[in-house]
Amino acid sequence: GAGILFFAATGKYVVTASDLWNPTLENIENANETPVVIDANVEQEEGQKNATEYIDLALAYFLDVEDYEKSLECLKKAEKEDLCAADLEKIVAVTAGDEEVEDMEDYIECLEHLEEKMPQSKMDRYERCLIRGYKVLDTKEAARQIIRIGTRFLEREEADDAGRYEVKEAMITACENLGQNEEAAEICEELLEIETQHGKKEELYKRAIMLYEKCGRADMALDTCKKGVGEIEDSDELKLLYIRLLCGEASVDRELCAQIIREYIRAKPALIETEEFRKLQKEYEIRVEGEEVWVGRSGES
Repeated sequence: GAGILFFAATGKYVVTASDLWNPTLENIENANETPVVIDANVEQEEGQKNATEYIDLALAYFLDVEDYEKSLECLKKAEKEDLCAADLEKIVAVTAGDEEVEDMEDYIECLEHLEEKMPQSKMDRYERCLIRGYKVLDTKEAARQIIRIGTRFLEREEADDAGRYEVKEAMITACENLGQNEEAAEICEELLEIETQHGKKEELYKRAIMLYEKCGRADMALDTCKKGVGEIEDSDELKLLYIRLLCGEASVDRELCAQIIREYIRAKPALIETEEFRKLQKEYEIRVEGEEVWVGRSGES
């Protein structure tokens, strides 16, 4: 049917609200880089149908393109007809940094109202908005809400991969804020199974290791770090972290610690010149002479 159309400056791209619904389409980005023009046919549409088109576009701009300004423009056009528009406006504005949460009670009521009134057919989209809305609040109650909504979101088959990744990231922080460090580490490992970017993968490994250490799971910290070193072979940070974990564990034979250090130094001699390695040398009495390495004590000695 008719609908809201975006025209790129070249005239080659036309993106409808239904197209924007799919966050993987490249034409979303093309549309985002160019001026927005509302097709004349839109003026002939009235009431809820028109408002729904604007809401769909606002969600696409907010969740998929992260163009908060255009999302707010669309929401303002829908606020007279749609029960959720005003709540979404508040969430987008706060997420964008355009507004501060000055009245906590009012903001919470906005989130609760949105959850109550959101359409069942688009719950996955609205739940992502709710999670972003709660993320800006540094409270334990907000963390509990993120876990509650996120768990429900992940049970829904229609949730897309991008949404699942974002929700799991939010749940890691929420679990950590509630002291649920082992649960947070396990979610990190779930993301490691699908993450492909080198830098993000390394950060996820470091975060999972830190979380396992915080909850007293030295065994899992070691296993995860060893896996990370094997997968990201050029990561000096993970190698140095693995050396620290090995040397700090009294049950690990000192010769095994020395053997691992020898392997790392042989592969990259410059490793011993780093500040972190010097700290490890002092803490664990590590001596290096040529290719020979000795480790004097554990962190529990």
